[in-house]
Amino acid sequence: TALQLSTTAAERFLGRPLPDLLPHNLAQGVQLLASSLLLSNRLEEPPTDADIPLVVRYYWKAGG
Repeated sequence: TALQLSTTAAERFLGRPLPDLLPHNLAQGVQLLASSLLLSNRLEEPPTDADIPLVVRYYWKAGG
């Protein structure tokens, strides 16, 4: 699903597994990326770092 792909991308981007209880910024980034994947119908494989929107990367860095 989009949330699974987004979570995988976040873990790869941050270089570690995500905690069970996500800080707001990490959760916001995961949800924004999942929405983007759903809207663009890209549900086959996790996006590459270049495909991750800048605002999502910002949230992940701020929350990581």
